[in-house]
Amino acid sequence: MISSADRESAYVIDGLMRNNVVKSDIHSTDTRGCAEAVFGLTHLLGFSFSPCIKGIDRLTRHVFKPMGRAEDNWVIRPDKAVNEEPVHRNRDDLLRLAATIKLRASTASDIFRRSWI
Repeated sequence: MISSADRESAYVIDGLMRNNVVKSDIHSTDTRGCAEAVFGLTHLLGFSFSPCIKGIDRLTRHVFKPMGRAEDNWVIRPDKAVNEEPVHRNRDDLLRLAATIKLRASTASDIFRRSWI
């Protein structure tokens, strides 16, 4: 178990990618270890990110479906639809980022540290 805050969450990705003993396909954390970028990156790397978020009812929740198509049986309902245009526009860069980490050319912590400066 590794405790992390949002700025440390990239180090958890490093641990998941470079652990040759325990192969995990899911990462769980508390509210402090939850960063939006980690959701996307763990998905691209093939991990499920399952944070336990305190006060989720006070956060703005997004969905990739049109709002009218949210499922009636969803316990946690989205507030807004994701603006998919930037995701599509930057698709190649996002895939390049994931490939860089998967191929171990760089670590997630190095990449995130540069982007958070």
